[in-house]
Amino acid sequence: MRKFLQIAPYLLVVLLLLTNLALVWQNISLKRVLDASAPRKIASGDYLVDFVSTLPDGSGKGIRFSEAEVKHVLFFFRSDCKFCHAQVPLWKELHRRLDPNKYSVVLVTPESNSSEVHEFLSSNSIENWKVVHVGLNDLVEARINETPTTVVVNQRSLVEQVWVGRWNTEQIDAVEKAFSIDLPEI
Repeated sequence: MRKFLQIAPYLLVVLLLLTNLALVWQNISLKRVLDASAPRKIASGDYLVDFVSTLPDGSGKGIRFSEAEVKHVLFFFRSDCKFCHAQVPLWKELHRRLDPNKYSVVLVTPESNSSEVHEFLSSNSIENWKVVHVGLNDLVEARINETPTTVVVNQRSLVEQVWVGRWNTEQIDAVEKAFSIDLPEI
């Protein structure tokens, strides 16, 4: 009995070590499973397929990247997204400064309710912008998981730039560099 009491602490340490190793292995395995099932986000270097889309009023309109003579700057939004509302002043300033001979700016939404989309546009004074409605399948295929998202797509359907969320200082700097412009503090 005395001998057992002498080796008991060592056995306990070994048991705890083995348990800890098993938990580490379990965590690594679980992380692999979760990472594999997480939706992949759009990134620079990806290709976008042409959108089969409609305008909020239901009329047909498509975005055909490969047939365009200019690059597309896509602003993905939802009318109920508070970050989208906060992002609009930056989008408006970028839209104002972009050369229309080089860039086509398009607002893209998955919403089919034209009254909510119209309210978003009019409350932000952007009702004259080109707006297209895309289906949820298009968003899934494009790997757009969050709004607001800003995407620059060239004439070969190649994604050149992606900014997810409301732009922070670092993202504003990246936008300024990408377009060779200066955005004011907003």
